[in-house]
Amino acid sequence: MNNILIYSELNENYIIRPVCFQLISKAYDLKQKLKDSKITVSVIGPLIDYGNIISELQEYGADEVIIVADDKLKQYNNSYYPEIFLRIAKKCEPQIILLGATQEGKEIASYTSTKLETGLTADCTDLNIDSEGKLVSTRPTFGSQLIADIMCRTFPQMATVQENVFKSQKHYSDINVIYETVDLSSFENKIEITETKYKVASSLDVSSADLIVSGGSGAA
Repeated sequence: MNNILIYSELNENYIIRPVCFQLISKAYDLKQKLKDSKITVSVIGPLIDYGNIISELQEYGADEVIIVADDKLKQYNNSYYPEIFLRIAKKCEPQIILLGATQEGKEIASYTSTKLETGLTADCTDLNIDSEGKLVSTRPTFGSQLIADIMCRTFPQMATVQENVFKSQKHYSDINVIYETVDLSSFENKIEITETKYKVASSLDVSSADLIVSGGSGAA
């Protein structure tokens, strides 16, 4: 199957970041050009009720969600999260892997591509499927002077995408929910989080704005 695997990042309140819904919406379009394919979303986090998260993923068109939950996963930890996602990827054997180009997403993407010995196209502005069913990743290059279409010779084909590059659209579908158990005691944890403090933003996050109006001195 030409499966598409998407990493779903949760914020500090265990709410899905918008980039995940945007990736699912784009993956839904890609799926229409692929034969015998499905969209699988991975969720990694603590032992909480994932009912609302599952419902949201279903609304946007995910066919399957794989959840790995453990109280050691209350916060992102690069001793756990990248390796867990890698194991999910190995089990799913997807043709395409998509992640948000966030700090967390980039770290997991680079780890996964290295371990799977495959290519990774970063900060894409568009994704498409060519006549042979392969992923075409579009991104700026040479200081944004040129736009390049990049294709990966190896599989899975991987790409990261910035938030708000794609619009999120709802495509309600039936969804298969799988809870996976991972023995974290076998992981070498090199990080101990003793305290977490979240900075209160003094202004709105422009990355989540629907419309930005900017003016320079010429507008005066």
